Amino acid sequence: MSRGDVDDLLAAEKEMVGVFEWTDNHRKNERRMVIPLAIGGETTNMELVIKAFPNHEELKFTIMLTYTVCVWRLCFATDTAHLNPVIRPSHLPIGPFNTPHYHSWADNRPKNDTSPLPKRMIFANFIPDNLVDFLGCFRWFCAQTNIRIGKGQEPMLPPPDRLL
Repeated sequence: MSRGDVDDLLAAEKEMVGVFEWTDNHRKNERRMVIPLAIGGETTNMELVIKAFPNHEELKFTIMLTYTVCVWRLCFATDTAHLNPVIRPSHLPIGPFNTPHYHSWADNRPKNDTSPLPKRMIFANFIPDNLVDFLGCFRWFCAQTNIRIGKGQEPMLPPPDRLL
């Protein structure tokens, strides 16, 4: 698994395959959906992973693209601050910011092909202002990561299972 492998997989058009559903995650009040991805009909080691927090008082979810480690992530939350390191790509804000943001492969990609894939995505940027709901964020994320959304493949967030 190298930087070049991730570059190639991101460049290729991917499609969601299989049956996907919400499952309980290891954390209380957290649900998880894992969607396998294929290229040209063949499954890959990339997965689209969605975490939802249906009992949270505000809209909160995470969309990730994984290839053993996370290589792209969108965090839609206002209850956790992000702070970019002082030494960062110049187009990124320093923070801290408590707003929805994303961690792209381009901003977190290792500098050379012999470096291991990053275990953490440390650099983040604000999501576009017009992204205010899950489906908008999901469509934008899929467009950014070259994932084709087939008919009936847009997931819905799970409803709360307790009164707030």
